[in-house]
Amino acid sequence: MNKIILTLIVVAVIGAAAFSGFFTPPKEKGNIPATATNTSCLDESAPITTDNVTYQGAQYNLIKSDAHVKEPGKFAEMRNTGAVDKDGHSIYTMSGSNFFGEGTDPNLIFVLQNKEIPPVPDFIFKIYLKDGVPIPEYIKNCKSTGGTIKIVAGDTASFPPDAFNKTDIIGLSEPAVAAAYVYNGNKTTRDFVNGLGARNVGSLKIQAKNTNLPLYFHLELMYLMDGNDAYEYLPTDKPLDLSKSKKSLQLKKIIFVQTPTYSWFTPSCKPAIYLYPTKKQNVNVKVNTTGFFTLTIPDYNNSTGWDVVANPDGTIETNNNQYPYLYYESKVPDSKITKPDKGFVVTRNELPELFSDLLPKLGLNNKESKEFIEYWEKALPNSPYYFVGIMDQKSINQIEPLDINPSPDSIIRIRLYFELLERAINVQNSQIITPQREGFTVVEWGGMVKTDKNSPFTCSQ
Repeated sequence: MNKIILTLIVVAVIGAAAFSGFFTPPKEKGNIPATATNTSCLDESAPITTDNVTYQGAQYNLIKSDAHVKEPGKFAEMRNTGAVDKDGHSIYTMSGSNFFGEGTDPNLIFVLQNKEIPPVPDFIFKIYLKDGVPIPEYIKNCKSTGGTIKIVAGDTASFPPDAFNKTDIIGLSEPAVAAAYVYNGNKTTRDFVNGLGARNVGSLKIQAKNTNLPLYFHLELMYLMDGNDAYEYLPTDKPLDLSKSKKSLQLKKIIFVQTPTYSWFTPSCKPAIYLYPTKKQNVNVKVNTTGFFTLTIPDYNNSTGWDVVANPDGTIETNNNQYPYLYYESKVPDSKITKPDKGFVVTRNELPELFSDLLPKLGLNNKESKEFIEYWEKALPNSPYYFVGIMDQKSINQIEPLDINPSPDSIIRIRLYFELLERAINVQNSQIITPQREGFTVVEWGGMVKTDKNSPFTCSQ
């Protein structure tokens, strides 16, 4: 927190949110029925006692399968305990303060899933909670970051500035940025920000240096670039009145703002599988991904898959719970994916119209189309243009083979391939033959998107 001029205090307890802004925000799909502890911040029915780790003589139960630390400084604050789980994965705890400078939760441990340290920072953890400890409210309510923040604004003429408003950005090219930004005390490098794939969205006039410095935007965070230094800023949901602090270097002003809720969890990759049998019956579903699962709901047995009871209305029953569909997260090696050469190029504003026209032609009904649109309008990173390709059935089956027993009469598998573009390109439009639904029908929709251009994996979601 060197040279930090503002003090950030999170009023809502955020405990273990040590990684906060470095995790992609949670994205919800559809209306998965909630249990007493189930939100987008938790795996289904967490804590999951069947997936547990013994640490210092106590049992810890799984609450999240896929949490990412994308910032090397925060990973450096984690302590390798020297202990390992039954599969040999290293067990970490937090040794430093969390993203907002507060203490961490001693009842949580973090089990590193990476076999090797990745060339681009993306440390994947499973998170476990000590057995018998109630799930903290901040986790159940997705308040791992954000909430009400008290900002003590001081000398905005010094460097780096403690805060700035959207209206202060010169030549703003991304209207979707937040109303204002506050410096969180984190200083990184230009190379790191470039590695994230952040893009220049304007500049900021810096009084202390009598110059304008560029601003780069990535995953709702803003970076102020000064040579090879990059200063990181958190978004707020309303403009900041810093006029008084600008008039006097001595006057300090307390401002309360709400920041968006960033989760330290990342349920980000979720193909949905709908089952529509002609009568209520037992169904077994296996997905043999060429990548690796990061989350499955309900729990997926790697040997036997999902054993469920499917109803004609699409309701799925298992372990005394009901689900509208089966879903899973997976990450697939780029080498396994054949990018479609035909498709469509649209702007962000044109996506809803494309989806509304395309999805029924691909075979989705109104409910499935609605859930697809609701998910992907939130899931896609901002970009000036998108290439949207339709993956062929052969490619889908090679990437993530689907085995269903009893065998369905009709299978509709849809994967749209999304590529973020800086400018429009010319492509030939895809030709579509609408599939028919007959008898026992299985529908699966999802997409492939690469949010980190340097990662060797593409998200299947």
